[in-house]
Amino acid sequence: MITYDETDEKDLELISDMWKKLIHHLQSQSTYFPMDYQCLFFEKRKEQFENIAESGNLRLDIVKDGENYLGYSVSSIVGEKGSVESLYVDKRCRKEGIGNKLMERALDWMKLNEVSDLEILVSYGNEDALKFYEKYEFYPKHLILKKKH
Repeated sequence: MITYDETDEKDLELISDMWKKLIHHLQSQSTYFPMDYQCLFFEKRKEQFENIAESGNLRLDIVKDGENYLGYSVSSIVGEKGSVESLYVDKRCRKEGIGNKLMERALDWMKLNEVSDLEILVSYGNEDALKFYEKYEFYPKHLILKKKH
């Protein structure tokens, strides 16, 4: 049976393996900067999440089927800004509604906290994610260009 558990920064270690799979996926999708993903480490990202939690609110939703982890989302509220910081669904169970449920939970939490300034950062090359987020009325606002060395 699939379960959705809400928690916070104290359980971030539970998503370590899934986060690493997400980074591997983003690296494979990156058009110009795949090598940059080799420098990303979970411990550093975990520290960033913990810093967000100190200055605002952090929510972690974890999806499991028994003992198997299927996905997660990390959402934050800092000041009046809400953000889906990270969202991952195991590739074996995509298109089963898990990502939609995670988004709904994150957006409901932000609405409950009266946050209406919402954003999501999507890596260039991850067009499937753009299509997914458009269902929730998230659209590109800026495109940041970086010089390749």
